[in-house]
Amino acid sequence: MPLDSLHKDSKNDAMHELIPAQIKGKENNIQYDKTFGSQPEALAAFERAYSRINDPLHWHELTRVIVARFLLPSDPNLNKYPLIREGNFFRIEIPGPGPKTGDGYDWVKVDRVVDEKNPRASNELFGMTFRACSNPERNSDTTAHFFQSLATSTFIVRRNYNTVISSYHGRNEVPNVHTHSVLGNIRNAYVALGAGAGLSETVWSILIKSFLKCDEE
Repeated sequence: MPLDSLHKDSKNDAMHELIPAQIKGKENNIQYDKTFGSQPEALAAFERAYSRINDPLHWHELTRVIVARFLLPSDPNLNKYPLIREGNFFRIEIPGPGPKTGDGYDWVKVDRVVDEKNPRASNELFGMTFRACSNPERNSDTTAHFFQSLATSTFIVRRNYNTVISSYHGRNEVPNVHTHSVLGNIRNAYVALGAGAGLSETVWSILIKSFLKCDEE
């Protein structure tokens, strides 16, 4: 299904709410879809994808690629239930030294969530947008991420009748190379270079596909 089809179904408004405008830097769009032979199969596939996308703490197990691992903050009071909720935080563990401002981790905040899960309808959708942010466990406004705070990552799963679609949308991916640390700037440029060279696209492609996999695959 071409990416243009994102703008042709009844979930168009919700999609636009989730995906920020592209202003500067790099933009990424990755999408996979799977059409099932019956409605019960499609409903089961969306339910499975819904469960997986809502559990970023185990995404690394789905991809089987140890490039990035999502973790909860060490301070349990920072986040509220449920796990995917606007205002909640995740720290991301990337191999190698992390940013000092992030205490060794890159940080993201859940910026937007749209939950239109409805198995009785012909269309349903769940999506969330993560935004690069400062370390909430420190009194600092410095972005603790290899991208600047304008950068976002949006993950979406949706069902259109018997077709289930998962997608990733990266926006405004600009390296964060204007921190107060020279070593931090070098590190961020290096990690961002890997993302720009296609490493992140590879990982997100594997993840987006894994949302749609049957348990036996």
